[in-house]
Amino acid sequence: MKTLEILIFFPAEENVFRVRKASKNHLKPSAEPQGAVELVPEPIPRPFTLHKFYWGLSLFWSWRGIGWNYACPLPTSSLRRPYSRDSTRREFLIARLRQVLIIWFCWDFFRTYTNLTPASIYLGGRPGEAPLYADLAFWEKAIHSILMSTRIIIDTERSFLMCSVLMVGIGGLMGWDGELWEPYGWPPLFGTVRDLWISPGLATMWSKVREIYLVQSPY
Repeated sequence: MKTLEILIFFPAEENVFRVRKASKNHLKPSAEPQGAVELVPEPIPRPFTLHKFYWGLSLFWSWRGIGWNYACPLPTSSLRRPYSRDSTRREFLIARLRQVLIIWFCWDFFRTYTNLTPASIYLGGRPGEAPLYADLAFWEKAIHSILMSTRIIIDTERSFLMCSVLMVGIGGLMGWDGELWEPYGWPPLFGTVRDLWISPGLATMWSKVREIYLVQSPY
């Protein structure tokens, strides 16, 4: 369906464009906060070239719109180092690997608790081993419900983290550039609790990239 959308209904060359950092010669005075990145449209490559093939792959891969003009705004926590465009791969990999270890520890602790406590919901209420979930006390139901939801979230984040570490690492070894191979293309999958408190709602829970656009679409 996405291929049909891009090729037939909304041709990519007429509706979307990639963005890149402006060169020093194109920088304009701006009232944006210090550290904001000025982005300009990237020219669309000529048809039937290797560059155009990479351009199309980037569009197909970028489900979150990272590096493209249709990226949705997100919390500032997803714009700071090591997720900004000027971040180094080294600081990104160190920060993300540290988070992988923390998530692994939390996930295993929650799994151990839900599997080994007498109120384990995985045992299905075996006689003499564990009660039915419906027979648990209110506080026991609350704990297990919270732990199960948390496990789903951190398990999703764990897979995303390991994928980001792999792709950014490969990009560094091969010397490749682009949102798939650089730190700015892998901001956190979820916003922080502070972000949710400041701007409650589902739209601000998912981390999408927020960039400062100082130019209009070339179309």
